[in-house]
Amino acid sequence: MDPPSTAGTGDPSMDPRSSPAAPPPPPPPPPSPSPAAPEATGPPPTAAPASRKSTSRVGTKPPPSKPTSEKAPPRQKKPKPAPPKLAYEKTDEELEEAVKEYNRKFFAKEKPQPKEPIDPKAQKHFIREASRNLQPKKLPSDYER
Repeated sequence: MDPPSTAGTGDPSMDPRSSPAAPPPPPPPPPSPSPAAPEATGPPPTAAPASRKSTSRVGTKPPPSKPTSEKAPPRQKKPKPAPPKLAYEKTDEELEEAVKEYNRKFFAKEKPQPKEPIDPKAQKHFIREASRNLQPKKLPSDYER
C-alpha cells in the first residue's frame, strides 16, 4: 500500500520524495525486562500462547507411538473352508445327488405372499363401477349418421 500522496497540497516538507536526506525516525527502545517475570531472561517464546486454540493442523505432533518392546502378537488367520467341488471334479453319484437337490429347490412350490386387506369402502366402489360397465356403450354407426 502506497503512502498518501501530498504532492497536490504544495507543501514540500510533507512530500517524502522531495527530501531524500531526511533521517528516518529512531527505532523504539527495546522493552526492559520486568522484575516480576523471572523467565524473561531466556529467549522469547516462538510458539503461540496456549490460550489460543489453532484450527489448523500445521505444527501439531502425532500421538506418541507404542514402545517397540510391547508389540502385539501377530494375528492368526482363520483357515478358509475348501471351495465346493466343480461339476467335472465330482463322481457320478455326487453329481446325481447335486442335480436332484438343485431340481428339488428349483421346482419347489413357492409360498404365496400374504394378501393385503382391502378397505371395504374401496371394494364396494370398484364393484359398483365394474357392474356399471358390463355392457359397452353403444355408439352410433357411421352408416346411420
